[in-house]
This record gives sequence, structure tokens and C-alpha cells, in this order.
Amino acid sequence: MSEITVKDIIKPENLVYQKSKLLTEKPFHYCPGCGHGTIHRLIAEVIEELGIDEDTIGVAPVGCAVMAYDYFDVDFQEAAHGRAPALATGIKRVWPNKVVFTYQGDGDLAAIGTCETIHTCNRGENITMIFVNNGIYGMTGGQMAPTTLEGMKTATTPYGRKATLPQGAGFDGLPNNGYPLRITELVAQLPGTKYVTRQAVYSPAMVRKAKQAIKKAFENQIHGKSGVNFVEIVSNCNSNWKMSPVEANKWLVENMLPFYPLGDIKVDGELVKKCSFNRGSDVENLCHLAYWLYVYGCEDEALKLCEITHEVEFPGKGVWNVWDRILLMWGLEVQIYKNRNMTEKADELIRQMDNLWRFPPTLPPADSELEAERRNRFTVEFCSYKENIEGEDSVTSANEWRLIGLMNLVGYGATGLFPNLVKEKETVDCLIEEYMLNLKKVK
Repeated sequence: MSEITVKDIIKPENLVYQKSKLLTEKPFHYCPGCGHGTIHRLIAEVIEELGIDEDTIGVAPVGCAVMAYDYFDVDFQEAAHGRAPALATGIKRVWPNKVVFTYQGDGDLAAIGTCETIHTCNRGENITMIFVNNGIYGMTGGQMAPTTLEGMKTATTPYGRKATLPQGAGFDGLPNNGYPLRITELVAQLPGTKYVTRQAVYSPAMVRKAKQAIKKAFENQIHGKSGVNFVEIVSNCNSNWKMSPVEANKWLVENMLPFYPLGDIKVDGELVKKCSFNRGSDVENLCHLAYWLYVYGCEDEALKLCEITHEVEFPGKGVWNVWDRILLMWGLEVQIYKNRNMTEKADELIRQMDNLWRFPPTLPPADSELEAERRNRFTVEFCSYKENIEGEDSVTSANEWRLIGLMNLVGYGATGLFPNLVKEKETVDCLIEEYMLNLKKVK
């Protein structure tokens, strides 16, 4: 067999990836690690895949993406600050057969352009709006934006954004910096929006989901489904957040996403219906059902049940009898992902759980003494309820304790967040197997 050469490898049929032909050769001016480059790539790929490059017109904003027209090989217009939706409206009404999209940051779309954004969405203009939210004014030096989180430090809020003034001095209760604006939820309530979604690009899995959302937003417009298609992308700004790109992405997951949750908000003109749990008993029943499905080998059904909880609006974290059950379900979800070698999904969910497990949520990461002490309480003895099981004369009562023990051992043990359970993993696995064998006998 002859030796394979580089020429043998570099062939069109072996091509794994290439830059979209709709991205020009001009280098991006964005900071290293910024999400804008990835989002540009996705838009170019979608336009190319849909074959609409000759009929597409983009509208560039004022902000970090002010020179977006330099990077796309499609027709582009530059709008005054915040006026991209108004300009896009005019273009679409003159050329209704064209595919028109705006590309805007949070300062452009949700601050100076709030009027244009709201009224364009309310009128139901048949355009696509791509909204990049990094919680800060990027181009002008890192000032507070409408989307800046409470407590977040910026050039104009060096001590962190405060929604109200400090007590005393006669200012009690008066607004100071105001509250962060969830403008995506706001436009979703308007009758003129067709598709409203929030995505992110901090990981390969998120990039794939974001591309699907962008594609849907363009397809709706192409197929004449009247209404605004609004895609928010939660991104980072590592330069103005004063972090490395890796640190910025981690901060985004732990801080931005709890306030700006990902997922579809409105599809085909209908708000996505979400469950709402306010009582621990409701969530407890759901949690028990998910684990019983897992015991009987119905992994797909158990996984679907667990995934529902990511779309649920929950009460505050202080309602622990709700959150405790939800986190146990997420632990089961992690276990199923691990069973299927879906490590990326498992790791992503564990990161979210790690952040939520901190109590109170203002604690630093889990290496703090207080948090470490709390997590060390979760031992095999504490989680397994072995003594309770052995002390029961009734098989039914013993199995009730086994189910609770199984929920703890899987829900906490699968995450790797509790040192004692990690140390005794072999014992944990044996107990899980033992409990499941006993519970399978229940008819």
C-alpha cells in the first residue's frame, strides 16, 4: 500500500469546513473572543445555504458592528444610530420581494433605538432582526447599557448597577440606574412579532442552535409569514468585562443566562406556553415520575420530562422545596447524558447547577469555605437513607425510602459537585444498582 501524501488528503471530497463565500476577505476588526465574528459567520452561512444572496439586503447599526457592511458580500445599508428598523422598513416596503435584516447591538436596538424597535415590531414588518446582547456599550468604552445586569460594573457604574438609590438622605426608594431591560420578552408580547427567540454562541452546541434560529427567522420572511422575526444572541464582551475570552464565556453562563434564559419565546405568532411551579408538591410529583421512568428503562421519556423544566418559570431560589427537586431532575438528566456519552451537554448542565447550588447566590465559586463545608455534608450515609430502609418492616415503606435515596445518589452524585460522593463513587454506583433492582420489582 502506497504512502498517503498531503496531496492525497487535500481534495474537495475531503473538505470538512470552509468559510462562506459570502464573507469577504477583509479581516474582522472585533476583539479576539468576541461573539460578533461567529454570528456574522452564521448569518453568511444561512444566506448562502438558502440561496438568497442576490435578494438579501442587510442594515448595519452604529456600535461595534458599524462596519458589518465590509464583511458580507451582500447589499448593505448603514443606518443612523438606533434607526436600523426604520430603514429596514423602508427598504422592505419599496422592495417587498427582498429579504431584509437588521444587525444591532443592545445600545443601538434597546437604548437609542427603542422607539424604532417597538413600533417596527408592533406594525409587524416582514423583516428579520438580529439583536446581539452583551450587556454593555462595547464600542464607546464599556458604559452601562439598558441590558446591563444589576450589580454589574461598567465605566459608568464602577460600583455596580443599582436599581434603587441607597437608603437615607431622603432618596429612599427612588430609582437610580434602573432595572435591566428584557426587550426580547417585551417585543414578544406585541401582535406584530412572528418568531421571537433568544440564543447564544459560547459553545459549539449553542452555535448550532443559534444557526437553526437564524435560519428559521430568514425562512419565515422568505415564505411570506408576515411579522417581525426577532433573534436575540446573548454574547460576551471580554474587553469591556475585563476578562479573558474563556472567563467571559464562563461569566456569561453563570450570570447572563439566569437573567436572559435561552430558548424560543414566540413561534408562528403564538407565545410558547410554559409551565409554572410554585408548590413543592407539584414538582415532587414530577421528579418522582421522572425517576420511576428511569427505573423502568424509559430513558427517552425521563429525559423529555427533565428537559421540560428548563422552560419553566420558577419562583425565587429561596423556595427551596421547589428548586431542590428541579436540581435532582437536572442531575438525572446529567446521568442520562453521561450514559449516552453526551459529555458536552452534561458538562454544560453541571455548570448551570454549580452556579445554582451556591446559597446564597452571591457566594463566590465553590472553593469558598462556607460552600465547601455545605457540600461536604452530602455523604453516602446522608444521601442513601440506608438506615431508614433497613428500619422499615413494610416493603412498600422501604421502597419509598429507596426512591428518595436513588434520587439523591443520582441527582447529586452524577454532577461531581459533592466531594464525598465523588470519593465513594464505587459505593454510590453499587447502591444505585441495588435500589433500582428492588424498585423494578414494584408493579
